[in-house]
This record gives sequence, C-alpha cells and structure tokens, in this order.
Amino acid sequence: MMGAGQASGTWFRELLAPVDAETLVRDRYGTRPLSREIGAFADQVLSAPGCGLTRPGEPGSLERAAEAARTADVTVLALGGASLWFHGERTEGEASDSADISLPAVQTALAQAVADEGKPLVVVLTQGRAYALPRAIKEAAAIVVAPYGGPSGPRAVAEVLFGAVNPSGKLPYSIPWHSGQIPVYHHQKAGTGFRNPLPPAAGHHYLDMPATPLYPFGHGLSYTTFTLNDLDADTATDTAGSLGIAASVTNTGGTAGATVVQLYVRVNASGVTRPAQQLAGFCRVGLDPGQSRRITFRIAASQLGYTNIARDFAVEPGGVEFFLGLDSSDRQLEGSFELTGRPRTLTSAERSFLSETVTGRA
Repeated sequence: MMGAGQASGTWFRELLAPVDAETLVRDRYGTRPLSREIGAFADQVLSAPGCGLTRPGEPGSLERAAEAARTADVTVLALGGASLWFHGERTEGEASDSADISLPAVQTALAQAVADEGKPLVVVLTQGRAYALPRAIKEAAAIVVAPYGGPSGPRAVAEVLFGAVNPSGKLPYSIPWHSGQIPVYHHQKAGTGFRNPLPPAAGHHYLDMPATPLYPFGHGLSYTTFTLNDLDADTATDTAGSLGIAASVTNTGGTAGATVVQLYVRVNASGVTRPAQQLAGFCRVGLDPGQSRRITFRIAASQLGYTNIARDFAVEPGGVEFFLGLDSSDRQLEGSFELTGRPRTLTSAERSFLSETVTGRA
C-alpha cells in the first residue's frame, strides 16, 4: 500500500525533471523573475530579497531590502502566497487551511521596514485567496493583485506596472480590513454581517474599523475612468419569461482601457431569507477615450429561483431590486422590476445562472 503523500511524490518525480522549481520554469519556459522583467522598462533595477514566504531570510536580508528601498526612486515590493499541494513552504491551497488569513508575519515586517524608508511604494501581491493586509500595504501608492500567472506572470505584472497594458481585472473575492471581519463576502443574506441594521443610537458595527470590506468583490482600477448612465429597464415579466436591463458605459479618461460592468439583483422572497445581492451578469467592454457602448443584460426568470419554504427550487412572483456598477458596492444605476404569474418549480435542466449580454453603439 502507498499513502497519498508517497503517491503524489512518485507522480511528481515521473512528471518533472529532478531540479528545483526555479530552474525548471527558467529552463523549460524561459521565465524570468519580476526584477528582470521590470528591467525591460526601467534604466536601473536593484533587487534584494527580504524574507522567505513564511520564514525569515538570511541574516541581514531585511536590512538589505530596506537599504535597497532607501536608494530607490520607486520601490516595487513583491509579496503574497504559494500553493504547493502538500509539499514545501506554502500559505494556501489544498490541505493548507489557515486560522488567520493575515499576510505572514515575516512579510508584514518586511513591508513595514520598506515603507518606513518613505519612498513611493507599489506592492505586488501574488495570491490565490484574500489576505488581511497590514497598514504598510494598505497605505501603499498602488497594489497589484496578481493571481498565479504561470510562466508569463512576471512579464504580465511588469507590463501593467509600466503601462504597456492597461489593467482591467476584477477581484473574485472581497478583501477584508482584518481577519476578524470574516465572513465578509458580498452576497451575505439580507440583515446579516455588515448589512445588519444598526441598533438604535449605534453609529457603527465595529468600534475599531469599518464593517465593510477593504476592497469589495468585483473591484479593480484602471489607468482610465468609466461611468454608467442612461438606464433603461423592463418593469415586469412572468415567472417563465425574461426581461432586459440596458445602460451605456463611457470611458471618461484619456487612455484606452477596458472595464467589467456588473449587474446585481436582490430577490425579495417571502418565508425565507435571501442574499442582499447576487451577481446576475457581467460584461467586459473595451473603450477608447470618450467612447461609449450600450450594454443590454437579458435576465431569464429561471435565474431568480431559490429553495422556497416548501423546499422546492422555484421562481415565485414578487419584487426584484437591481443595480449596475463596476464592483459589488458601486451602485451607479438602480432600479426594480416585478415577477408576475404563478410559482414555477424548476428542474436542474431549467435553471440558469448568469444573464446573456449584448453590446452595441451607445
């Protein structure tokens, strides 16, 4: 008999050459570290490792990293996590649960030492999950969240940092102010979590920080800006029908870029508590400066089903609220519509999850 650890070790040895991961990706895929990719854009780059993933670096490494920041015009600080599937130093992934989702202490110490030098600080966070971030990172000039990008990840980050590519990604999770806020996901049930109504005479949920996320689900900035306007929405459909919600998105900045317009709905049910909002559709749109596009979301009533008080998965008549924005807290345009007719029980095959979208000229 062979245990899971032994089996996976054998599998790794058969699949990969017996070299360390850094040598493998460099030799097989031509991957270069972030410092070298930055060197393709910057005249001079000084690189200094300050710590390991979860362990201190070599003696004096923290001081050398701070010294490098002291001599720099701009500091790019690469931090984050790793998922190594049962093996090695890791912070996330399968069989890698954490009681505290804060950034590891050695990385927090490095971030503070570098920030204390007072130079403009850009933080690159390589991560597959949210981390609760220390003050030094929250106060950085910019944060680039870079999910595991594979062999071309460092090049992609450098292109974003220097404007060769205008970022348009959006967070697939909310980032909290503190681990103590968990859970802080955007689709919490109405009247719970940070959506819980405040008691009489109470001005806030927590005494020491906001209850809302530091960065909400769907958040992401660009080197340009966008606005939504001209909302036009159907006001009713029956439980077997569909309806349209349309709006225009405009690039109001001076640079070409893309954004993701997001549609959220709240189904006001009777007898059961539903989420305060749910993502119902999204559409990525690229625009030149000053350009506008018309986006139409087509919502099927079968998207709005839920397990009712009779424990049937059904679409029931009632009111539905919605909003359009560029993240889950951005209510640029709001409206409502009615579901009419008789309750409709749905089979698995009849369910739908995200709306269809159509783009056209504004």
